[in-house]
Amino acid sequence: MPRRLVLSALTLTAGLSLAALPLEVPAALKVAVTLTALLAVWLPNLSRLGGALTLFLAAAVLAAFLSRGLETRQIFQESDYRRFAASQGVKLAKVPEWALFKSRRWQTFHAGEWVAAGLAGLGLTFLSLLGLAGLRGKLPGRG
Repeated sequence: MPRRLVLSALTLTAGLSLAALPLEVPAALKVAVTLTALLAVWLPNLSRLGGALTLFLAAAVLAAFLSRGLETRQIFQESDYRRFAASQGVKLAKVPEWALFKSRRWQTFHAGEWVAAGLAGLGLTFLSLLGLAGLRGKLPGRG
């Protein structure tokens, strides 16, 4: 019982760390991965199912974060830059990429967002390891 309580406290802490993710990841995914990890800890007969679901949901959280982080954003539209160039008396055949200020969302993170992403990554790693332990039947109370 004490090991389950400790694992539960760590699981809840790891789940709370997911709230720090600097990009929009559906809250339902963050809550679901935490709850399935708790399911794996507290229901030994379902620890394999809970572990598999935890791993799947952790992968879904990671995929959602990466897909948002790899989105390309640009500050200026090509037509705006052409108008600006024309107002300066420059005729452009093609607008250079650097002039549009294209960047991936992760490239604009400041230090606090990197720290938050790191903490959330540690929490997600813990939840994944807990899911793997559940899948392998290595959680306390099994057997």
